[in-house]
Amino acid sequence: MQKPDWDQIDTVLLDMDGTLIDKHREDEFWKEVVPGAYAKKNKITLEEAKEYTVKKFRAIKGSYDWSNIDYWSRELGMSLWPLRKQSVSKMKLHPHTLRFLKFLKKHNKKIYLITASMHRDINMKIRQTKMKPYFDGIYSQFDIRKAKKDPDFWRKLQKLIGFDPKRTLLGEDMEMMAKAAQKAGIKWIVYKSLYNSKKPAVIPKGLFCVHHFDEVISGQ
Repeated sequence: MQKPDWDQIDTVLLDMDGTLIDKHREDEFWKEVVPGAYAKKNKITLEEAKEYTVKKFRAIKGSYDWSNIDYWSRELGMSLWPLRKQSVSKMKLHPHTLRFLKFLKKHNKKIYLITASMHRDINMKIRQTKMKPYFDGIYSQFDIRKAKKDPDFWRKLQKLIGFDPKRTLLGEDMEMMAKAAQKAGIKWIVYKSLYNSKKPAVIPKGLFCVHHFDEVISGQ
């Protein structure tokens, strides 16, 4: 639990939703938009649809298919992609995200986007937020074929990219993912506590936390 020492870091792994992108619209999609569409399709109340969908989402939280939109389209009996496109068009970066990415580039760090999202979903969000030029690589858990909450995900990613865990930093907004990376040997963790601009910050024990990434830019 320590502030990053940039002289000791070569590689930076960054989660996408909640870490770089404000999770407000992501949460809204799963908690409001999808239940609303499900209620309309099945002619039930919004409250009934929310109870049903939230129960299903929570049952596999953090698992391999948790963020698989094709999986949920099958489970709910309706294509979620048209709704997803509308939702992504409203997504915005957290304050200081681009400033942080520019800082990392300036200091010659290798930067990788590491997310549980599908590549179709990643591509939509990258176009919306214009972040692609900053990354040396983009990897989904569907490339690794392991859930991000599994320490083996991070070990397989290490072999794929070739980073030194002792000289690598992870920026993440989910505690289970951050702690899995720790177990896999990644030394530097920055937990994004203010992942949703409409909700209060979450401060888990044992992790170095920031509201925004300007807090870890040298000279601040």
